[in-house]
Amino acid sequence: PGRERGLVTVSRYDRDNFVIWRTRPTGLQFTLGADARPFDLGNGFPVSALEAAPDGMVWLGQILGGLALWSPDGSSRRFGSKETLPHATVLDISQRPNVDVPEAWVATNDGAARVDASGVRATARPLPGPVDAVLALPDGGAWLAFNSLQTSLSLGSTQTTRRGPFLQRVTAKGALASPTLPLARGEVLDRAYVGGDRAEHV
Repeated sequence: PGRERGLVTVSRYDRDNFVIWRTRPTGLQFTLGADARPFDLGNGFPVSALEAAPDGMVWLGQILGGLALWSPDGSSRRFGSKETLPHATVLDISQRPNVDVPEAWVATNDGAARVDASGVRATARPLPGPVDAVLALPDGGAWLAFNSLQTSLSLGSTQTTRRGPFLQRVTAKGALASPTLPLARGEVLDRAYVGGDRAEHV
């Protein structure tokens, strides 16, 4: 009670070693064997997502702080609205599998983006509003999970209701590649669900 639960991920550093990255109240902790170093995030925004990337690197998302790609030496590359990230609040990150360079799909508070170390490469916005979860696929595309927001006027007041959740596949260029598929309420987009027959063959 009263203590922050940090996020943890493990990234392959080389053939024989792995890096452990974890968030801390004060920033980010890098551990490789006996070498443990704290890194200051430099902006004070809460961390919302953490995902391993190749070569010991890590993707880090923040609420209102955008996205960053951190290296084991403590250097980082930041991505925000100036780099065409759809929104500064990152909700989920998924590194593209089976590639040896950093490339990820990022779910934000207003759409999703495919990002590599050089910048934003594609964006996808199935509906206005948040993409809650994302799963990068080997072909460079992704599955996106989201809810739709429906606004109605009744007796002079505005009411917003959430519909969904929904699942949609996008291509590496961000184009919609499937119809919008309903998810059962409470169902979670994760590797077990999307990697299974149900999603792949819908």
